[in-house]
Amino acid sequence: MSKSFGSDPGSGSAYGPGSGSASDSGSSSRSGPVGVALVGAGVISTQYLTALSGFPDVRVLAVADLDVERARAAAHWLASAR
Repeated sequence: MSKSFGSDPGSGSAYGPGSGSASDSGSSSRSGPVGVALVGAGVISTQYLTALSGFPDVRVLAVADLDVERARAAAHWLASAR
């Protein structure tokens, strides 16, 4: 089961490029870190988590995988790496 945002993911949802958001206007009003999620906690996920953790303005908020134990293990790895 998947959850999607916007109306139809294939038809340029409100969250896609060119949506007319503030980011399209060339101005940046963001303050604080950007929250990201890692989808897929396979073999290479620790390399992705290591790279993402190296950016001071990025915060990994979630790890998702079809295998719940694999996602949990990656999340625990991330918590211990901080």
